[in-house]
Amino acid sequence: ELFYRNKLVSCANPESVETAINWPLLPNRSVPCMCLTVNGRADLLDEHSPGLVNAIEAAVVAQTVLRLFELFPDSNGKLGQEDIGVIAPYRTQVYEIRRCLRQLRLPQV
Repeated sequence: ELFYRNKLVSCANPESVETAINWPLLPNRSVPCMCLTVNGRADLLDEHSPGLVNAIEAAVVAQTVLRLFELFPDSNGKLGQEDIGVIAPYRTQVYEIRRCLRQLRLPQV
C-alpha cells in the first residue's frame, strides 16, 4: 500500500515463493525479497540516451539472480524465471539489467 500506489501485485506461484524462502542469501526468510546496495557509478548508456546507468549494479543484480538458480537447480520446475522480479526505478537501468540477464541466459526474469 505504501509503494507503487498499491499497484504492485504478487503473482508468484506459492510453491515458488516457499522454495525461495530457503535461499541462504535471503536476509529475512519470512519475506522472499532482498534489496541490494552496490557501490558503482552512473554513466551514460550511450551518447543518444538521456538516462544514466550503473553497469556494476546491473551486473551484480544479474549475478544474484543467477546464483538463485544455481542454488536451486533441483526445484523441479517450481522456480521459473518468470517467478523472479527485479525492480529498478529508472528505465535505462531496467534496460541494462535486462541486457545482463539475457547474457546469462535469463531473458524471462
